Amino acid sequence: MHVALGVNRAFDDVPPSSNGLNYPLVKPIVIAGKPRNNINVRIYNFDATLAPKGKNLVVVQYQTMDNNYWQALRQDAARYREEKDRVANDIIAGLEQRFPGISGQVEMRDVATPITWEHYTGNWQGAYAGWQFGAVENISKTLPGWKIFTWQGNGSIRAAGCPRP
Repeated sequence: MHVALGVNRAFDDVPPSSNGLNYPLVKPIVIAGKPRNNINVRIYNFDATLAPKGKNLVVVQYQTMDNNYWQALRQDAARYREEKDRVANDIIAGLEQRFPGISGQVEMRDVATPITWEHYTGNWQGAYAGWQFGAVENISKTLPGWKIFTWQGNGSIRAAGCPRP
């Protein structure tokens, strides 16, 4: 689950970090039936190209490995949209813990589920990255008889690997 927020806030008090800020939640966020007790937020205050001056991109991600849950939910577009909105609202409430007033500063939100990843990338079951470790190391990147062919692209190497349940 990927929640990106456009926030009308400078975050000058937050040191720039590509790893983000992790803290425990007072109230867990439930995603695909599983409670999440921590939140890891990446605030892109280190990259002025991502938002106008005084504003920032804020991203929270959680692994949601129950593809059946999301597939079933997607069958009812209204329920699917409601669940995405509920999770985004719960994440914003969790951010409010550390950043009071942020709820009123959110100007844009984009929520992606494994269904979104699958739709736009074609990745199996909405995997956000490439193959599992070991899946492509032993696959030839060339074709017999072809001198100028090489397998390239998202599926040709592993990135972060597919998460395991």
